[in-house]
Amino acid sequence: MPYLHVNKLIPEHHDKRVKLSTQDKLDINQKHQSGISKRALAREYQVSRRLIDFTIHPEKRVANRNLRPPGKYYDKDKQREAMRKHRHHKQALHLAGELIPKDN
Repeated sequence: MPYLHVNKLIPEHHDKRVKLSTQDKLDINQKHQSGISKRALAREYQVSRRLIDFTIHPEKRVANRNLRPPGKYYDKDKQREAMRKHRHHKQALHLAGELIPKDN
């Protein structure tokens, strides 16, 4: 039986797939412009320096993705387990009434 929550979106503050919110990314760019180091920002937001660098320079993320060989980093069993956890998390949010209906 398919899940009932398939056509609903997870609110940003409950989405475990996202480490930084949109507001966090804007704040990071602003703080870096004012002179705060990438290392200090990474420590403050508890993420890697690489994620901070990709947030400040989005073109580096695109270039990095283009360097990867297709399919090399995909592990079928790991992906299956991650999807199972994500679906259960989304189901719990659905039961709590915290999902947003999708606009089709």
